[in-house]
Amino acid sequence: MHIYYAEIKERPIILLDPKEHSEYEWISLYAFKLMPLLKSQDEVFDILYGDRIWQKINLVTSGQQVQDLATLALCKGNRTLIFNNERRFSLNLIGTSGSGKGTQGEMLSKLFGIPTISIGDLFRDEFRTKSKLGWIIQNYDEHYYPDYLPDEVPIGMIAKRLAEEDCNQGFILDGFPRTEKQADIMRNVLLKTNDFHVPLFMNVSETDIWERLPGRSICSNCGHQVRQFDETLWPGYCPIDANKGKMIKLEQRSEDMDRKIERRLKMFRENKDEIISTMNLRDPVQTFNLNNTISPREVLHQLCDHIQICLDQLDQQKNFKITPSE
Repeated sequence: MHIYYAEIKERPIILLDPKEHSEYEWISLYAFKLMPLLKSQDEVFDILYGDRIWQKINLVTSGQQVQDLATLALCKGNRTLIFNNERRFSLNLIGTSGSGKGTQGEMLSKLFGIPTISIGDLFRDEFRTKSKLGWIIQNYDEHYYPDYLPDEVPIGMIAKRLAEEDCNQGFILDGFPRTEKQADIMRNVLLKTNDFHVPLFMNVSETDIWERLPGRSICSNCGHQVRQFDETLWPGYCPIDANKGKMIKLEQRSEDMDRKIERRLKMFRENKDEIISTMNLRDPVQTFNLNNTISPREVLHQLCDHIQICLDQLDQQKNFKITPSE
């Protein structure tokens, strides 16, 4: 791959022959950052675009003050935003099952270097380990489905997960909150006063959700999920286990059966307005109207554009400063 740097004072007109370039795809800067290119890609990217987007920087090569106080640092040109225990960087993906929260959470996690926390994955981990909580969740699901678990259960699980060390720098929430009470606890208890929090509502029509959900598969061994558009060398088998020499067949997620899809959509529909209005009391919720014709990379572009605007606004706040972690 060859990249040349040149200053262009006027926007050029680019004409492409659709027949000649039919196999090419235009992608955003954010999607480019996720491509497995040469080892020097970050250096080239910084030369070309380092002053255009906020991106994670390596703390090891940063100034001593940054190393001592930060758990996460984002840089744009010659400006740096510091995040630590006092001010974490958090993204909140709100939407029904199948809206793309998991896919976007994975990509955003790689871009910003913060963990994705899926309440659904936390539940499934309890099932697989056959813990006491897993038994309680499964028993409740069998007798009271589609009602949500009592709010205290997911709230407690999320609170415990956020207390882990890797969340000191920030986190991405996938599928939480699911009720008004959970949203209220989220904004008043789980989020610290100084946390930089960006809630994103991924609004997908129920018609499109019905097309998506039956195409999802899951590995019963490790819990890895595979979606229709995922490219894998082992179709029908878990790519994670296959890389380790185990060929584990994928199964359709039990919660993606027709009967359960209908009930889950109904539950989300009944709680959506209260969740958004409650979250809006702390931070404005940005709505993205998405559909099945928009690729995951384009969705990533839309989400990141809004996140970048929010980071610019944070950078302009005069009260933003480095504060030592406790």
